[in-house]
Amino acid sequence: MGNTLRWLPLLATLAACGPTGVELIDQDGDGWYLNDPNPEYVDCNDTPVVGLMVRPKGQAEVCDGLDNDCDGVVDEDDAEGALEWWPDDDEDGFGKRVENPKIACNLPRGYSANRKDCNDSDPFIYPNAPERCNALDDDCDIDVDEGFDLDAIWHADADRDGYGSLVVVGTGCAEEAGWVRTATDCNDFNARVHPEAAEICDGIDNDCDRLIDQNDPDVTGTRTWFADDDGDGYGTLLTTQDRCWFSPPGEGWVSNDDDCNDADPLQSPESIWYRDADHDGFGKPGVTWPLGAAEPTPQCWQPIGFALNQDDCDDTDPESFDTALWFADADSDGYGFPLPVWQGCGRQPGWVSRAGDCADHDPTRNPDVLEVCDGIDNDCDNLIDDADDSVADPQIWFRDNDQDGYGVNFAAVESCEAPTGFAAQLGDCDDNDPRLNPGTVWYRDADRDGYGDPANPSAATTCDVVPGHVPNADDCDDTDYYRNDYTPWYPDMDGDGLGIGNVVVDQGCLDGTEGIAPETGDCNDDDPLENGGGCFGPALGMVSVVAHVDRDYLGFSLRMVCDNFTAFTQFPYLMSAADRSTTVTRTDIIPAFDTCQFTLSGPGSDFSGDGLWGADVVVCGQTIGTVVGGGRQSPRFEIPRCSGCTDPAATNYDPTAIISTNAESCLY
Repeated sequence: MGNTLRWLPLLATLAACGPTGVELIDQDGDGWYLNDPNPEYVDCNDTPVVGLMVRPKGQAEVCDGLDNDCDGVVDEDDAEGALEWWPDDDEDGFGKRVENPKIACNLPRGYSANRKDCNDSDPFIYPNAPERCNALDDDCDIDVDEGFDLDAIWHADADRDGYGSLVVVGTGCAEEAGWVRTATDCNDFNARVHPEAAEICDGIDNDCDRLIDQNDPDVTGTRTWFADDDGDGYGTLLTTQDRCWFSPPGEGWVSNDDDCNDADPLQSPESIWYRDADHDGFGKPGVTWPLGAAEPTPQCWQPIGFALNQDDCDDTDPESFDTALWFADADSDGYGFPLPVWQGCGRQPGWVSRAGDCADHDPTRNPDVLEVCDGIDNDCDNLIDDADDSVADPQIWFRDNDQDGYGVNFAAVESCEAPTGFAAQLGDCDDNDPRLNPGTVWYRDADRDGYGDPANPSAATTCDVVPGHVPNADDCDDTDYYRNDYTPWYPDMDGDGLGIGNVVVDQGCLDGTEGIAPETGDCNDDDPLENGGGCFGPALGMVSVVAHVDRDYLGFSLRMVCDNFTAFTQFPYLMSAADRSTTVTRTDIIPAFDTCQFTLSGPGSDFSGDGLWGADVVVCGQTIGTVVGGGRQSPRFEIPRCSGCTDPAATNYDPTAIISTNAESCLY
């Protein structure tokens, strides 16, 4: 049988006859027979499909889990696709680098697929392993003990209770037996003493809080003691203290809590109670609790109708007992003078058991009487009228802010005496004006100067304004606006009717007024013509210069020179070619009646033909002249007065003024 037949890639089972006539089997169709008579050519894996990768001669061994060359060895070390494997002696999954790694298809035991281990003798050392404080590079990153406090302080723990002493031994990050990080142990030689130990009665500070035994609120194993303030041998639950068995509290403390009244040594579980029928706090001798019993029964708690003593001489009278105090009651009002006269059992005429009478000669004054507004201590509490909060008849007072005797219903108070700023009657219509109230009298004010004629009062008083009237009678001449009780008079030497200065030389309605005037404002009291609107002196005029310019380029300047005013004013303005026209305003203050000249110059002309190559001089809103452009000087302009009286009918008429500042500047 030839080799050609053996290498046909058949997918079906083939059969052939051998030299002996035996049928040969080739199930995988690789040309090799499962029962080849020659052992060297026997197909060791004739399984369909898979068997194609296996043949006894010429087949290369690969890492596929098959015996490809039928030599009895599967995936031997020299098979195609075999990998390098690195020794992993500590079996931590990371191998070490060696010169001759093992070559094999599969991971051999004791080997790793990588060679990243930096210490193959320690299974806890490998890349990305948890870093430990051991002076080793556990995670193979070259750094040693990173992330640990190498300067950590350790303290000796001699008694092994987990708490160290204050002795500092050294620094480092590794924990060793007998050393801890804390230093809170107050006794490092007793394992029962540390901050978490229980405080017990043993004479030492068990929990290291510097408090020992019963001085520590956390102590256990103590005994409770009860205060015995009255010394009767019985204690109270209200006041206790816990102390260790070997340290009793001493005098004033007992081990029981049986007392029902630790302020009274007579009241205790041994107390005998006596009948107190009149409930005066004093018992009847010989009549004890319980009633009818042959012998009294001691008990701590007070039975109803019984007392601890037997000092009552009359158990039917609550004011009569052996220690009763009696006070003389001269006015028979039931209260005696505070000083007792005698003590004993039995009521006597003219004596009472109640003290507190502050006037034993007056039966209307005693502690049972109501306090009233009369300047007397009626109820004997040493407080009189407003000083006594229990006063029975205080008056209501109303807020009177303007103190005109009429109040408003706001912030009313009750008191015997009128407080400052309050009134007894309501009805004020304006509590900020003392002239306006229901009792206001209105007086005729014919001259409308705000002052009324005392001879012409209104018919009735009222809060409402009476037309033509004012709430005062201060006018001495109701026909003259300038004459009233308060008219001020000023010196008027030139007799022009206008005074000078601010000094008032007289006041009121005067008969003779020579040399004085009711108004001031004269600027020259030697000249009757110089006053009021004529008081200009060196008055200033506001000069406003308005320039209207037509031009193509560059700019222009406006020069102003006045006779009596140092002025050299230029207005440089630069314009673009597109800005062919502009208006510029410049304002200067120049003394009235000064004379000024103006010059407008610059490389320009009236290109538009509107005649505006020039400037207007404007004073107080009125044009007084025009300046021509081209460097020519203007005429001389006299600056007029801006303000003054412009009414020819007035005595102070000023023809030089342009405008009148106000109507009151004129005198008639």
